[in-house]
Amino acid sequence: MENKLNTQAIENYSTRLTKKLSDEFFAKNLTISGHQILNYTPIEQVNLFIISNLFEKWKEETSKLKSPFFDYESQDVKSALKTFMNVLSKHIAIRRADFDPLMRKAVSQTLQLSLAPYLFIKETYFSYEYPIIQIAEFKDRIKYIRLNRAITDAFFKRIEKHNLSSTPLSYALDYLNEAYKDVAHETADAEPIIKSFQGLENVTFEELVIKARTSVPEKPIEQPIFPHSEIKPEMPIEDLKTIIKVEEIKAVQEEYKNDNNLNSNNVVASQSFILENTPVNNNEIIPEKKEEPAPVVETPKVNKPKVDIAKSININQRFMFVNGLFKGEAKLFQEALERISACGSAKEALELLIENYSGKFNWNHEQEEVLEFFDFVTKKF
Repeated sequence: MENKLNTQAIENYSTRLTKKLSDEFFAKNLTISGHQILNYTPIEQVNLFIISNLFEKWKEETSKLKSPFFDYESQDVKSALKTFMNVLSKHIAIRRADFDPLMRKAVSQTLQLSLAPYLFIKETYFSYEYPIIQIAEFKDRIKYIRLNRAITDAFFKRIEKHNLSSTPLSYALDYLNEAYKDVAHETADAEPIIKSFQGLENVTFEELVIKARTSVPEKPIEQPIFPHSEIKPEMPIEDLKTIIKVEEIKAVQEEYKNDNNLNSNNVVASQSFILENTPVNNNEIIPEKKEEPAPVVETPKVNKPKVDIAKSININQRFMFVNGLFKGEAKLFQEALERISACGSAKEALELLIENYSGKFNWNHEQEEVLEFFDFVTKKF
């Protein structure tokens, strides 16, 4: 998995480094030229991102060139603007007040590309504001990337295989997921890049990343916590809460109480344990013993309509669940959604996930992505 970034630390470092280098350069120079930018730092990727950010600003300015009197969509006008831009690119002259924001952003981008390349590329070049990715424009935007280029190269191989000039964002993200899965082992080690930055301004790898809040179990979970017959009296209550909500425990207890195949002593022990740790009215769970128990009247089951959970999941959630829980296996994630949709209740759906996917992908039931996925599934029922 990629590093979890400490974004505030990255921004703070980018500000410090920018100030230090600008203090030195602009003490002797009023402006900085394009040639000087390309050699501004010993880290090529930082210099290229400065140029990239500069031309993004240029595009923003030219996009505002609209007039009711002139046809800016004319091919001649477009060609003239392109020529104008080429001429301007040879006469770059930026004062410090305008250069520093470009530099800060470039440092931050380089660190993110080094420490979490997949996430950086996805968030920077796949905008949710534009549902269709234009391949030619995309190529133009990523031409300044030198570090971890293998990811975008693998992405383009898939695009070229299908001979696409444009593609919906959802498909593009699938191609990116597949590309990263294929070349993840080829991504550059971040340590040498961090050392290069250390030569300019002190920083450590530990400052820039956040350690995972939970650790991956040393061994895969061989037996899922579900089905409920696996619950033991000594099991910590937190283990239960990661699978079923507190309000569902009552239903679990009733299931135990009515299951004739369980030993009655174990049933009482399990019920007592759960009751001591959950805010449930005891009188509702364990009825008083009677000499002649009343006959059990089964409540008729109501057939609820099946839910189509795939329609309600947004693209951000899909990205998080596919990569955080299913290790990039988009097809298996889609299969899981279809199986969940066929379930009759949240409890059945959660059991399905625990039994079929938790052990396979070594889920930690205290992991943020796991808890959010379980919560999402529960709410849909």
